Order: sequence, then C-alpha cells, then structure tokens
Amino acid sequence: MPTYKEYREFCQQICSTGVSLYTVEKACKNIGDLNKPFIIIKHDVESKPEKALKISKIEHSFGIKTTYYVHSFFLHNPKNVAILKEIISLGHEVGYHYDVLDSNDGDKNNAIQEFKETLSRFSDNGFAIKTICPHGNPLKKRVDYSSNKDFFLDTEIRKLFNNIVDVYITFPDILEKDYLYITDAGYAYSYRDAKSTKTDATEELLPLGSKDDIIKMIQDGQSMIISTHSHRYFRFGYIAWVRISLYKIAKLVANALYKTRWGKYIINKFYFIAKKI
Repeated sequence: MPTYKEYREFCQQICSTGVSLYTVEKACKNIGDLNKPFIIIKHDVESKPEKALKISKIEHSFGIKTTYYVHSFFLHNPKNVAILKEIISLGHEVGYHYDVLDSNDGDKNNAIQEFKETLSRFSDNGFAIKTICPHGNPLKKRVDYSSNKDFFLDTEIRKLFNNIVDVYITFPDILEKDYLYITDAGYAYSYRDAKSTKTDATEELLPLGSKDDIIKMIQDGQSMIISTHSHRYFRFGYIAWVRISLYKIAKLVANALYKTRWGKYIINKFYFIAKKI
C-alpha cells in the first residue's frame, strides 16, 4: 500500500544499494557520471502539495534529492508557493508538469503562448524551470494529436525552449546509455525501456509486482527513473486501500461512460478532475 511508512522503507532500501541518486537537473549537468548505474526519482504533483512536502522531508532524512513536477495552477495560491519553496530548501528540484496541448485542444500556437506565460509565472514566484514533464490526462478526448508529449516532440517547439529538458522526450536523447522508466500510474508499478518508447503509440508498459522488484533491478545494475505521484500516498494503509478501490470503481465508470456520446462529452469537459484522484 502507498503509505508514508512504506516510502520511508523504500528510501532506506535504495540508500542501502549505494547507487548514485540525482535530480533531473543535476543529471543533465553531470551526464558523464551517468555511465555508472544511477537512480532518478521524480514525483508528479497533481494535487495536495502538502503531501509532496511530507514525501520531500522523508527523502531529506536519508539525504535523497528528487524532482517534483507541479502544475501551474499551484502558483495561484501563496500557501502552495511557500510549500514548493520549502521543498526546494531541502535540496530538491521543482519542475513544470505541463499539459498545454490538452488545455488548448491541440492548438500549438496557443499552447506555446500558455507555456511561455507559465514559465514567466514560475520565474515571478522565484522558480527557475530547467526541466519539465508532460501530464497524461487519461480522460481527455483528442483530435489531431495523441497527447501532451506531442508538444516537445515538435522540433520547432524544442528550438524555442532549447534551455529546457523534457525528462520524457529529450532527456533520453542526451544520455547514451539505456535505462528504465518506472511509473506508479494507476496505483500499480510498471516499467518500460526509456529510450525507445517516447510516444503513446510505441509505449509498452510491463507490470511489476512491488517495490521489491524495483530494488532487485537496482541491485542487478539497472539504471532508472522512478516516477511516482506524491498525492497518492497516505498515512494509513486502510485509507490507501479505500482510495485505490474508489479509483478502480471510478475508472470502470469512466470507461463505461466513454462508450456513449453524451458520456464522452461530459468526461472530456471535466477531464482535469482525474488529477485529483
């Protein structure tokens, strides 16, 4: 179950392997060092930033520094901004978890403008964004584009923001060696080869039984990015169990509704609600 206690034990296990850990930004600055086995832990913060702070403090107690990718709407609340600054004060990195294509229904010109404005908003609040990560939005209906990944897959857009690294799209290109991308999306761990599967069309995720499988991979010399969702951790296991059960029910209902015309319309209209689940 995704509890704070379990994550503390996971951090302890990772540290015991002796493998070097990096934030995404630090990894980009030390590419030559990544010839040896490495671990990058990143968190997609889609709601409840106070939970991200709890996770960051657990990591800090082990000397672990990670990257937190946050949505731009967090910047509208001064309390959230203060939380993010506290996370940075612990040695962690804050990056941008973008979904500008979805918010603009695939219009790249509008997406570029929103992206620029958001970077400025981050800067105005004291955050220098060096790395970014696309958000999935599983409920979004898309026309003429496949996902938010298409934004930085566009070579012209990458040229506009050539000082920024997309952990999903461009980071694999600057790193010569192979590594794994492990995710807890859907409350279950799975993995893929990071360098050969950048798009939804080519992505093939393989299931993992538990965090113990991840530790075994590390012990076997695998380098990896571990991607988690900080808002899906809980204090007690029974709360996690309830939330996972509700998530599965909501997913079944959403899939059923998506098969109807009116259901698809409603789900697409409120696709952003999935960020809170």
